[in-house]
Amino acid sequence: MSMRITNFIAALYGFYGVTAGAVGAHVIKNMHSADMVKTAALYALIHAVVLIAYNGGGKFGMMIRWLFVAGVFLFSGAITAKYMLDLSWAGHAAPVGGILLMAGWALMALNAFRRA
Repeated sequence: MSMRITNFIAALYGFYGVTAGAVGAHVIKNMHSADMVKTAALYALIHAVVLIAYNGGGKFGMMIRWLFVAGVFLFSGAITAKYMLDLSWAGHAAPVGGILLMAGWALMALNAFRRA
């Protein structure tokens, strides 16, 4: 994945994060649903910044970026679908997204150690 595409996806995740955070804070009345959407927004924002800032190259760097892209899509997307679009079945994808995000962080740590 090129840095241009990575930055584009990061910008979309940043836009989503700000928008979903605002919806969670000001539109959704159910407190649990609002908290879930705000969590999805936070994860998207954090990983948008990481996608832009991470400069690891090679196959590990690409794999880390793909894990973060797919992880945010599944985690935040599933929560959005469940709590904003009332698609309860979509919530089952959130744990998969979370695992992908954890794998991305673990691989980033291993990659940093490997390069030292």
